[in-house]
Amino acid sequence: MVRKVTSNSNTDKSTLDVIFVYLIGIFMLIIPFYRGLFFRINYIPAIIIVSALYVVYTVYKLRSKTFNPLDTYMDIAVLLIPIAYLMSFFFAANMKDAFDMFLIYCSYFMLYKLTSDLLEKNEKNKDILINVIIVSTFILSFTAMLNIAGIVELKGVFPGKRLFGLYQYANTTASVLGVGIILTLNKLMSEASVKKVAIYQMILTSLISSFIFTLSRGGYLVLALVLLFNVIFVSARAKLKFMLTLFISFLSSASLIYKYYMLAEEVMSGIWVHYLISIITCAVIIYIIYLLKDKLIIKVSDKVINTALVSLVIILVGIVAFLFSARGPIEYKIEHTASEEQSWKNKNITLYELEPATSYIIEFNIKSSVESKNGYRVLIRSYNSENKRTDIFEHTGLIGLKTEKKNFEFTTPDDSEWIRVHFYNYESDSYTVYKNVIFKDSNNNVVKEMNRLKYIPVAIADRLSDISLETRGASSRINFTKDGLKIIGDYPIIGAGGGAWKNLYRQYQSIPYNTTEVHNFYVQYGTEVGIIGLTALIGLILLMIISMVKSIKAKSSYLYVYLAVMLLLLHSTIDFNLSLVAVGYILWLLIGVINSEKNTPSIGKGKIVYLRVLSLGLVLIVFFMSYSIYYGMKLGTQGARASHSKEDSERVIEFYEKATTFDRYNGAYRIDLAQIMNNQLRKTKEKKYLDRMEEQIFLIRRYEPNNHQYTPVICSLYLSTGKYEEASNMAEERLQNEPMLAQSYALKIDVNYEIASYYVQENKIKEAVPYLEKILTANEEFEKVNAGLKTPLKLEEEYLKKVEAVQRTLDMILADIKQ
Repeated sequence: MVRKVTSNSNTDKSTLDVIFVYLIGIFMLIIPFYRGLFFRINYIPAIIIVSALYVVYTVYKLRSKTFNPLDTYMDIAVLLIPIAYLMSFFFAANMKDAFDMFLIYCSYFMLYKLTSDLLEKNEKNKDILINVIIVSTFILSFTAMLNIAGIVELKGVFPGKRLFGLYQYANTTASVLGVGIILTLNKLMSEASVKKVAIYQMILTSLISSFIFTLSRGGYLVLALVLLFNVIFVSARAKLKFMLTLFISFLSSASLIYKYYMLAEEVMSGIWVHYLISIITCAVIIYIIYLLKDKLIIKVSDKVINTALVSLVIILVGIVAFLFSARGPIEYKIEHTASEEQSWKNKNITLYELEPATSYIIEFNIKSSVESKNGYRVLIRSYNSENKRTDIFEHTGLIGLKTEKKNFEFTTPDDSEWIRVHFYNYESDSYTVYKNVIFKDSNNNVVKEMNRLKYIPVAIADRLSDISLETRGASSRINFTKDGLKIIGDYPIIGAGGGAWKNLYRQYQSIPYNTTEVHNFYVQYGTEVGIIGLTALIGLILLMIISMVKSIKAKSSYLYVYLAVMLLLLHSTIDFNLSLVAVGYILWLLIGVINSEKNTPSIGKGKIVYLRVLSLGLVLIVFFMSYSIYYGMKLGTQGARASHSKEDSERVIEFYEKATTFDRYNGAYRIDLAQIMNNQLRKTKEKKYLDRMEEQIFLIRRYEPNNHQYTPVICSLYLSTGKYEEASNMAEERLQNEPMLAQSYALKIDVNYEIASYYVQENKIKEAVPYLEKILTANEEFEKVNAGLKTPLKLEEEYLKKVEAVQRTLDMILADIKQ
């Protein structure tokens, strides 16, 4: 009887474990559709779900003697990261963002621990979750193809023939697809069933084509590097299968990729057929190979296989070298459809090679489908260091179907930094083709020939040939990283809390730019949690390396999971993939899979029961805190709706006050509440509304002191209540914190102009003088900043007029005072 009870008990536990695995799987499949959980309204509910799962799992495991919340040193390393975020919260640049990041990393730990515990000594559960990630990446690819074909409509998935996907950003989508490619490729290699192999091969083909459509240069490089590691770590026979599998998918998707870049956007619906052909083709090839394999059993030694592989690599290198050396002229085809009206539609090319104050010749061949006096038009513009343009050549001419060669001379101005050449088509239902475009100097030497890789689509060729530290994207990332390191230098120990970069970067930026992400996870993470947090992360990475070495020695069948993690971590050195919580969940789930192998040192058991109860209590706190925030967000939405529908003010106030109670660090409700209090003050003249308005402003400044999106409204509130000095100081503080933003100078001018105007109207001239002087100071600071910038900031004309008027007024006042 006892044995039967034990058997039933074990069966029940196994069933419950599978249920938890499937619940995690469903969660992982759903989250990409919520914009990759990038926004607060999306990731807070996800934290609630993960917390609830962990609470239920912990309660279920309380009676089990095997469950330990901290079982390995990897568990401790992962737990130390949310602890580091909690420490930095108390000194954060923005308490709302810092608390959110603490909750996010708590949920990462919970998902990691759930995965690790559920998969320990359970190969079936491990395969389920790995397949879930594969299916998730396939859905990402499949929905993109549905969107291209016009079958489903998803905003922002495929703008400008580049795949941005469900994760909103092309590079992030590339990193997730790269994970899918690594997992699918290795599952395919280890699978024996021909049906499953065919399915994996179809998925791999879909993922590879979608990955190429992202045009992510960093993604291409990182995936190539990880695939190189992958092929090194497998056996000789596996290497052959590895190369064959990739070759089949590339071969099958080649037609799809080529057609995609050849078809015009208005006929893109036909791409669906090519997509189906590509995935069916690879499945057919697999079936044929497996049929031949069963009929032709040939015994081949590892030495022969290695020789064949070396030969194959040499052939592939030769093919790649040929593809990247065979070049042909770029054909610029500009066309109007029958439904488009006549207009000067153009394509342009940009050149940085031409010297200023120099004569050049442009040559090209041209033809048009319609003979017209407006058959073609060429416009050349020069741009100086301030991006001011000058038209230096323009010609419109008659052309027909017969190809003609044209050449024109032009001279670059003295201040020319770069030029842009525009080629045009004008007539409706027509096209004009420009080809063999060459630029020569006055001695007839070729300076620039517009050609491209002949056998690779232009979009892909341009991205590949543009891999350089000199590109705008790369140089911008270098600037972000340098400025991020400055923040770490000022907050070295515990950082400036979650969201440190987006709240502080304008104080540190060396040139004007707008980005809430460093595009380097490690630098951004360092700004948030400092040396303490970085130490925990480095410790975790070292433990994963130790675990990986042990897996290599043990010839683990899950070595490829380490490679998928490697891909995400490497790609995050040049992009902000891990700022999307959905991508973070993928990473920490995979790290949980790694920890389930128990290749890192275990810690002593200790008092496990107390540890379980303590962990349950802490997770309940996280659950209720995240739910409180979510409820507060809902109340804030209700308040906004009530305000727009002009409901009773007291009811609107009630909604917002409740929202600030449940989501206390969020300034968005408080700024709305402050404005409502100001309106009530104007109506009733009751001091209580002034006090409540000032209280909300005080709390905004306390919780989000570096979030200057509220500063213009706060200045306006101060001005409306006669707190002129406070308004002027707020505008000054924004300028000091955001000196590379033209709006900062505009705000300082506006605020001080309004104050000075009031004093002048009240005939309080002496009181007006300090504020007039602040306006002139703002203009001086603006000019000083611009003097050091290659691309200067711009103020609207009205501000320049205000400055001139203030200068005249101040001169008159000072003249009167002297008299």
